[in-house]
Amino acid sequence: MEWWTHLWLNEGFATWVEYLAVDHIYPEYKIWLQFVYIDLRSALDLDSLKSSHPVEVPIRHAVDVDEIFDRISYSKGASVIRMLVMFLGEEDFRKGLVLYLNRHKYKNASTEDLWKALADHSGKDVKKFMDKWTKDVGYPVVSASESDGQIKLSQTRFFKDGSSEELKTPWSIPIQSVSSTGSSKEVFLFDKVETLYPSSGDWVALNAGRQGIYRIRYSSSMLMKLKDALSKGQITDPLDRLCIQNDAFSLSQAGLISTADALSVAEAYIDEVGLFVFFFLSSLGQLYGLD
Repeated sequence: MEWWTHLWLNEGFATWVEYLAVDHIYPEYKIWLQFVYIDLRSALDLDSLKSSHPVEVPIRHAVDVDEIFDRISYSKGASVIRMLVMFLGEEDFRKGLVLYLNRHKYKNASTEDLWKALADHSGKDVKKFMDKWTKDVGYPVVSASESDGQIKLSQTRFFKDGSSEELKTPWSIPIQSVSSTGSSKEVFLFDKVETLYPSSGDWVALNAGRQGIYRIRYSSSMLMKLKDALSKGQITDPLDRLCIQNDAFSLSQAGLISTADALSVAEAYIDEVGLFVFFFLSSLGQLYGLD
């Protein structure tokens, strides 16, 4: 790295590559589920505090760098890279990374150098997409409700205490979904405060595979449809099952949805066999005194 400001690029990338290597050699381990349960979940918890800091922190003196060796630099940094891979596609990301490494081998480099190489190969404005994720504090909560055969989406920053603030610049949120009719193949870029998302089937779960760094606040009716789909075993990816439950309880603790709705959804997990989904439900049982 060119300077300590770009620490996250070293450490976030190292964290992401650890999981990438294991997934490549031992895909049967389903290691990304562990990543979401441990790294992404802890990053979301820490970054929902008002005292959090951006992934990329301007460092004026080297002695100040100790302050940013934390879950934001490592776990959120890795999550940002994982989300960028989804946005660009694995092939474009890999070839852009090769371009970056060849351009800067035996040299120092910055975050902007990586964005430029990825943009030059993919043809996408990577810096515009990534700047808010790396230079601003926090992450969004996306509110979703059904509207005339489509899904109305809006975004604001998520705070653990349920407070709110005016959103001056929206995040560029890449959205993929899974529904009763199958999985979406194209990435839908939600880069406005409000927009409409195409709906299909009886139920829709956003943030498929938990690759985006955001929470989803479903309307009560959408959440109950997801509960029904969970009960019938229609949502097969444990990453999606973990995402729905984790978001529901995080939002209920922030006062953004009712606790009754979150507990109602938990009933759909009575036959859950996914290891990390089960771990999360067990922790909720201890928190709420449930069997």
